[in-house]
Amino acid sequence: MTVLGFDEPMYLLQAYGVIAAATARAPLRRRLAANKRALLKHAMLAALGRLSEVDYPPGSRFLQVMRSLRDCLLAINSIFDWRDWRGAFWLIPKKD
Repeated sequence: MTVLGFDEPMYLLQAYGVIAAATARAPLRRRLAANKRALLKHAMLAALGRLSEVDYPPGSRFLQVMRSLRDCLLAINSIFDWRDWRGAFWLIPKKD
């Protein structure tokens, strides 16, 4: 099973001294996950010059588009995963 993010409960127990840092698990491997639809939308908005002040990291329109396309190719999709294709298809809106 791939776990994304931080092991927050373990960090909390370490911070309050409930468990020692030596008994804590090793940090998780960093794995980039992103929503491909959001990345493509971001690339399109950057190409059209319609980004807002809150888009991060700041940079030229060209760099914004290239970063989004790079991440779209290299990152795993946060919604659809081939290892759980049955679960991913449950997320597709169904017409009544």
